[in-house]
Amino acid sequence: MAVSEFADDFIDRDDPGVAIDRATGRLSYRGVPFSGYVEVGVDGGPREFWSYSDGDRDGLWSGTYFDGAKRYEGLFHNNLPLGKWEEWYRSGRLRRVDVYDRDDGLESSVVYDEQGRVIEIWDELTRKGIPRDAIDSGDPLLSIDWAGVAEYEGAPLTGAVIERIGSTGPVVSVETFVGGRRDGPSRAWHGDGSVRSIGQFSKGRAVGTWLAYDGNGTLVGETVFSPGGGIASKRAWDESGRLIDGDR
Repeated sequence: MAVSEFADDFIDRDDPGVAIDRATGRLSYRGVPFSGYVEVGVDGGPREFWSYSDGDRDGLWSGTYFDGAKRYEGLFHNNLPLGKWEEWYRSGRLRRVDVYDRDDGLESSVVYDEQGRVIEIWDELTRKGIPRDAIDSGDPLLSIDWAGVAEYEGAPLTGAVIERIGSTGPVVSVETFVGGRRDGPSRAWHGDGSVRSIGQFSKGRAVGTWLAYDGNGTLVGETVFSPGGGIASKRAWDESGRLIDGDR
């Protein structure tokens, strides 16, 4: 790409007037927050094209290999990556897809080898420690009766069941089943992803200590179950940490 030296909105990264703050990523040109495009590299070699608005990274960013083939592409908004970012091998095959949320940052990342096989996945299930083969509670092949006994395709279930907000929303709970009965960790999250409760089942019964948290991460409840499944003790706290129910 040939750029006129008189184009005020297109500058070279090596221009001595360019200054980038390492902590914030903001760019100024000759002491002024820059709006426009920055070219990195030289003709005949790997190149990158960056977009800025009032000093912030904002707009389409892209990079190419020496032959002009795409290397990466994605959007910034208000200095933060947003939406889908993609990377490619020199062959043109997709190498990586990262998805960013405006509020929560990196939501998911999938890496492929040059044959197109998935070699790495990082997403909500990974963050929450949920098995990738977990079954959605809305799966029509899943049934859980009034006693909490689960079957999948007519057979007792061994595996994890997740519940989401809506059909595609965040996971808000996961329970583990063995031979159709709840057995193993049980966890729940608020809609924003913060922990709501953690506990354990054994052969269909709640056991050990169960903890509950509010949306700010403050412990608000503790229930201790006896080996037989009954409640041995129960305590509750308000948002300031003051005990409001149960023994000290």
